[in-house]
Amino acid sequence: MTNRELLQMHNEITMLRAKSSVIIWFNQGRVNEFYKQYQIRINTIMDNIKAIQSRYFEMENGKPKMIDVYDGEGDNKKLVKKEPVLLIGKTIEQCQVEYDAFLDKELLGFGSYYTFRARYADMVDRVFGNRRVRIVRGYQRLDEL
Repeated sequence: MTNRELLQMHNEITMLRAKSSVIIWFNQGRVNEFYKQYQIRINTIMDNIKAIQSRYFEMENGKPKMIDVYDGEGDNKKLVKKEPVLLIGKTIEQCQVEYDAFLDKELLGFGSYYTFRARYADMVDRVFGNRRVRIVRGYQRLDEL
């Protein structure tokens, strides 16, 4: 079963549950079997992501070790962001290329996440203070997935 088929099945089960459909109760064994396979696939994907991270970052308790990046000096020093500690000879760009290639190919089936989002997500703009944020309102073309 491909990732797209898994996503489609998950969406169908979610819709049936939302409608409190009797079909779910009659097919409970098949639903449980599906989620067992779905969880195995998710765990495999997570293992691949952790493998990519371990090739580029120093690991601490199974997660990339983070360091604080400050701006300014002395009393004017303020925390700007946190960054992962890279292994010697590795760059964040190399990691990003490998990570994007894995996600695009394995999960999305598209050249980039933004192409996938533009095709299947119905986005809406929301303003929070001075920030404009695009949020997924719904989905479109689900029959293609």
